[in-house]
Formats: sequence, C-alpha cells, structure tokens
Amino acid sequence: MRPPRRSAWLGAAAALGLALALGACRKTANKVSETMKGYAQSVGEMSRGAGEQLGLMKPRVYDYVRRAWRAREEPAALRAEYAFEERRELGRALGAELDGRLEGYDDERLVRYLNLVAAALASCSDRPDLPVCVGVLRSEAVALYAVPGGPLYVTLGALRLCHSESELAGLLAQGVAWQALDLPCADLEAALAARRPGAANLRELDAPGFGALIEGEASRLIAEAGLRADERALDADRAATDLLVRLGYEPGGLKAWLARVQVQRHERAGSAPAPEDNALKAREQAIEDRLAQLAAPAVGRNLAQRFRQECLARLPAPRLGP
Repeated sequence: MRPPRRSAWLGAAAALGLALALGACRKTANKVSETMKGYAQSVGEMSRGAGEQLGLMKPRVYDYVRRAWRAREEPAALRAEYAFEERRELGRALGAELDGRLEGYDDERLVRYLNLVAAALASCSDRPDLPVCVGVLRSEAVALYAVPGGPLYVTLGALRLCHSESELAGLLAQGVAWQALDLPCADLEAALAARRPGAANLRELDAPGFGALIEGEASRLIAEAGLRADERALDADRAATDLLVRLGYEPGGLKAWLARVQVQRHERAGSAPAPEDNALKAREQAIEDRLAQLAAPAVGRNLAQRFRQECLARLPAPRLGP
C-alpha cells in the first residue's frame, strides 16, 4: 500500500512524469477514461463485499437512514477537468512526499482492516466508484491526509485516539467525503493560484514548478493536520456523518473522535490555541446540526472489541516526537 521512499530522483521523476502526462492528456470534462472505468469496476467489486466482510449488513430503513441517503446540495461542483491518470500522478507525487517526510508503517493485517472499512464507506458514498485506499504513517501527530486520486494517509497518532470501529469509521469517512467532493484537487489548484496569481490549471506547471508546488502542499497539510473549519471541511464532516448512518455505525463516531482530539490538545498544551480550538468546536457543531436534521439515535454499531484486535493491537509502541 505504502508508496516508495522519497529520494531526489523519485521527486524529479514524479514531477517530470506528471508534466508529460498533463501535457499529453486532453481536457476530459464529463468523460470517464477507459482506465478509470476498469479500475472503478474492480474497486466497486471490492466495495460491495466490504460491508459483508465487516458484518455490516444493511440496517432496517428507518426514517433517519432515508434522510441520510437524500441528495445534498454540493457547495462546489465536482471538478471533472482532470483525467484519472492525471489525478493518480498528482496523488502519487504528493503521497511520496508525505511518506518521505513522515515514514510509512507497514502491517498487512492492519492495512487490510483499514481498507475494508474505507471500502465499505466508499461503496455507500455519493460516488461509489471512488478508488479509495488507506496507508498508515508513523507520525504521532493526529492527522488524516487525502490526496488526489483516492488515497488516504492516516497517522498512528490519529488511530490511537480512536476507541472503537465507529470512531475509526468516522475518521476515515471524512477522508472519503473529501475524495467524493474532489477537494484534494481543488486544494492543489488553490495552492497554484496562490503561487501564480491568475493560474488555475496544473497543466501549466513545468517539472521544477510542480516539484515546488508538491513540497509546499505537503508542508501545508502537515502543518494544518486536517484541523480546518472552512465550509468545505464542514460539509465533508456532514457527509461523513451521513456515511456512518448509512452503514449503521454510531452516528456520532466522528464527533466523539474530534472531542478526544480537543481533550488531548488541552492536556498537552494546557489550553489549545484559539484557532484550532475554534475549528474543532465548529466541526463538532456542524455534526450536531446534521444529526439533528437526521433525527438519528445516539446508538449504533460500536464494534470496539474488533477495533482493539484489528487496529490497536497492531500499532507499535508510541515514540517521542512528531
């Protein structure tokens, strides 16, 4: 699952490969490449069976489940101007950068478990063809990173704060929601526009420019640690809550995890920095509002024992440092 170690030649090759791919590929708005179709089919087959492998049979269709399946108003249109191959190259380069800085953690049983949960979530998302996959980073910082093309990278620190599978599902569901809303590509375009005012297309970059953009975006992701609270992030939290309801998990799984993040920050620093504290509170409030709209019960599948066996028991001892 984990991308190869970052090195000078890897960074140059990834940047050059992307530059060539972006230059050669045509604009593909509202079209799906043959490669994407084949990949989506294989991922779809895995996703359809993931829920059954996890024992998440379809719950009775209560009113709150029906409401969670209703189409929501998207805050921004899905971006269709990049072909699947382009997104994959973008994600591969950014994933290699994150892996090189934070170091990946390989445990076959753990990674399989995380990917089964993510696949089940993706199969119930508004874009069930998403090729979502999960890798683990050794960092003790609490973060989840979504990169273009489907990959999610979760840190050991984020996994340690989960106390049940419903909370793990909430953590991964926000990443699935980010992918469904195509926000990783939107973030890269925003970073490009900030570097080059007026530029809004990643195809305009040469290899050195692309390398600098990827390094800058990786730095931003690590510094931000996923604790943003703009409207797009809040909408992703609402969509993640819908996914928990659709699969029958405890609807407040993500909210419980965010509350634990806030407690940890207060314990370590005495008091959390105001911007991060406010961001967490805003996200918790958005989830509460969504749960009130659904009128969903507080109970659901918790699956804490399986989570302890398949996840917590597979994690290495904590180490000092990020």
